[in-house]
Amino acid sequence: VILRELRFKPGEPFNINKAKRSIQRLNNLEFIAGSDMRLTPGKKDPRKISVEVQVEEDSPLIIGAGAGYSESERVFGTVTIEDPNFLGTGDKAKASWEVGSKSKSNYALSYTHPWLDNKETTLQATVYGHTHEYAEYDRGAHEVGRYDKKANGQEITLSRAEGEYTRNYVKFKRRDDSYVKPISGYNTQYYEDSYNERYYQEFGTHTTAAERRKQNFGETRSITLTRITDKRDNIFFPRTGQMTTLSLEQAGFGGDFTFTKLFGEYRYYIPRKKNVIAMDIMAGYAWGDLPLSQRFSLGGSSLRGYEEDQFMGNSLLKGTVEYRVPLSKKITVLGFLDAGYAWDKRIETHFDLGKIKVGYGLGARFFTPLGPVKVDYGWGEDRGRFH
Repeated sequence: VILRELRFKPGEPFNINKAKRSIQRLNNLEFIAGSDMRLTPGKKDPRKISVEVQVEEDSPLIIGAGAGYSESERVFGTVTIEDPNFLGTGDKAKASWEVGSKSKSNYALSYTHPWLDNKETTLQATVYGHTHEYAEYDRGAHEVGRYDKKANGQEITLSRAEGEYTRNYVKFKRRDDSYVKPISGYNTQYYEDSYNERYYQEFGTHTTAAERRKQNFGETRSITLTRITDKRDNIFFPRTGQMTTLSLEQAGFGGDFTFTKLFGEYRYYIPRKKNVIAMDIMAGYAWGDLPLSQRFSLGGSSLRGYEEDQFMGNSLLKGTVEYRVPLSKKITVLGFLDAGYAWDKRIETHFDLGKIKVGYGLGARFFTPLGPVKVDYGWGEDRGRFH
């Protein structure tokens, strides 16, 4: 598992760049806490050097359990089991399960085999199912619906390395989203007939609750092609380098929705002594009939200072700048500025850059035994919000 990450072999001329890249690859493994390399002269031949690779293995198995309370779910419990080095093979297995006192049960299972062959072909399979309360907002941050939404799906992803820093992916996805029921106690319900008159006043057309549900819930079957070039020094805590993502998703194939989505993202990191300036810009555009779950969305952690998924549509533009200050190996604080918007062609006929929303604030990153935790407080146009 360790040797296959090294970019050099015994007997080859020593290359310092390949040695540095080998250390980067080892440190990017989830189950390696750190690695180093020591060079010593050959004992029999001074023209040769001996390379000693030292690695520190992290905790191989992560088990998490918790309990909580919410108004909708009352008491609920969660269990997560994750092994990033399953049976010492470098494979990754993860299972999570959540159950609430109101009989909602959510699960997710995934397995990743990173080396199918010597060309670094990776296979990942995921199965999930969950039912949860969802709040839907209009662009003015007014709640228009609160309901239980059910989703289940399966995904198979194959990827292969192209050169040292680029990977190409193909993902096969089947996802089924359904509307379960409205949450009682809320007068505004977008997917109930009580909203019919308000819909006519806002959009000038008549529609029924059944038609709105059909437009936003159903089965999605798609194939996604993705190309990622990642030249960051560390994928978990990057300080230098850049990362580019390009993807094309085509849906149809017997599902309820047919659409095409293009997406691109560019990340860039600039070190400033111990601190880091992190920049991110993304853009997307889609054609066809996109259901609610497949639209581009901004808000919450993706556009801090605004409600979750407050802006949804068929096109997207967003940029972020963060100034990160590490206080220790496991704690980083930062200031951020987000700017972006998602345009909905059903109600917005022009690509108006004047509609871009801005959020700014402060945040912290904690590296815990259960993984990284992000906490942000952002100010939007109307007020501040925790994310």
